[in-house]
Amino acid sequence: MTQATGSSLARGGAAMAVGTLVSRATGFLRTVVLVAALGYSGVNDAYNTANTIPNIVYDLLLGGVLASVVVPLLVRAGREDDDGGEAFLSTLFTVVVVALVVVTVIGELAAPLLMHLYLSDDIQGSERRLAVTFTRLFLPQLLFYALTALFSAALTIRGRFGAVGLVPAANNVVVIAVTAVFFFTPRHAGVRTWSSLDNGQTLLLGLGTTLGVVAMTAALLPTLARSGVRIRWRWNLREPRLRAAARLGGWVFAYAVFNQIGYVVISNLATARQGGATAYATAYQLFQLPYAIVAVSVISAMMPRLSNSALDQDVPGVRAELSRALRTAAVLLVPATFGLLALATPIATAATHYGSASLTGAHEVGRALAVFAIGLPAFAAYQLLLRVFYAQQDSRTPALINLVANVVNIVADIVLVTVLPAGDRIAGLALGFVLSYLVGTAVAARRLRPRLRGLDGRRVLRLLVRVGLAAVLGAALAYGVAALVRVGIGDGTVASILAVLLAAGLGGGLYLAAARSMRVRELTALLALVRR
Repeated sequence: MTQATGSSLARGGAAMAVGTLVSRATGFLRTVVLVAALGYSGVNDAYNTANTIPNIVYDLLLGGVLASVVVPLLVRAGREDDDGGEAFLSTLFTVVVVALVVVTVIGELAAPLLMHLYLSDDIQGSERRLAVTFTRLFLPQLLFYALTALFSAALTIRGRFGAVGLVPAANNVVVIAVTAVFFFTPRHAGVRTWSSLDNGQTLLLGLGTTLGVVAMTAALLPTLARSGVRIRWRWNLREPRLRAAARLGGWVFAYAVFNQIGYVVISNLATARQGGATAYATAYQLFQLPYAIVAVSVISAMMPRLSNSALDQDVPGVRAELSRALRTAAVLLVPATFGLLALATPIATAATHYGSASLTGAHEVGRALAVFAIGLPAFAAYQLLLRVFYAQQDSRTPALINLVANVVNIVADIVLVTVLPAGDRIAGLALGFVLSYLVGTAVAARRLRPRLRGLDGRRVLRLLVRVGLAAVLGAALAYGVAALVRVGIGDGTVASILAVLLAAGLGGGLYLAAARSMRVRELTALLALVRR
């Protein structure tokens, strides 16, 4: 692979990262506003659990197929078809719309059964009824999530990464505005513990959240038009590549099923304690910030080239592309891991201790965030490794690896929740998550190594050692600065914000200086790109 290819990955990843950075920044603010409005309450648990249902159903039916299988097939269609793959894209669009309209109707009828599956039996009465109502209001999101993923795939193979990363910001802005309106409703004023909402408040939150997903899809349409992508209504179930997607999608469906079995266990364990589901979801979202900005950007930029190399049976090219992606992600995710470990509590306090949210809940989020952070590099590496299997049109191996990971997660969660005190159980669920991805990454690397005749492991390991040393220095300074600030002016919200800003700035600066002195070329290339 040439230096130009590496620059292309960096440019594509940077474009995606800029868009994703804006989206995740607004997503972070969305989390702050929601927790401030609803606190760590049963109502917020109902909202969060119901709001995951469209994502769950979408992932089961289409999410994994669109994210992992369709991009390689679109690349192949673009290279082999006279129309550049437009007929396949149009057929896929038509089938997706019809299928998800039918599924949405079925889901509306089955909403009580879905909540029975995902909520602990301890959740009864008004909270369970509220969760069912929210589920019915959220289910139309299914179609728009699918269209967003499909349009994003079409733009990704055309190199339009920035728009793909940016559109979730439209969703977040709408939800922030809706939640702000809710926050200032008369009944909310002065209330810190929720047990129910009235019909107007329920409709405001429910329909407003769904409107955010519609806005996300609509935001892609101008870029799609400028890119020359033409999508028409085309019903053709005999489309050969549609059949290929269905065949490969069988194992992707199994992958999603295994994930959902794990999530059912986590959801029931978390909702057994009021506010537990909200604390877990909040910590998970904070943990996802660096992954989404860095790894998702790298994956999106990598997949078209990886698919082309796999299509050409260029094993050295696939290996080089994977190595470059792992190293590019590592120079930012390793310091993020140590930074989150050092600053987990002030980050959680700064992010969530507003309005109805208690300081105790923020500290619980901080403990879970620190545990999640340990698994950040493994989580990103796992996603990158599995993309290689998908690029080779092998969806069976990722599904089986994911089965192993979810078995580890379920067993670890049950054991940890049983032995840990109540205040540490959400952190225990985070630890089960981390263990599952450590095992999954090890299994994926072992299965992939013979296919690629190595994984460039020595080069990746040398980078990890240098980046790890620099990150430890930066994190140690960050921890010390944050501790001094909190000792001096307390551990409230303002003190935590100041502690995070100062600690991240000084610790991050030391990391950059140390890494550059160790001649980490991947970081130097990224900094040069940022300067340009």
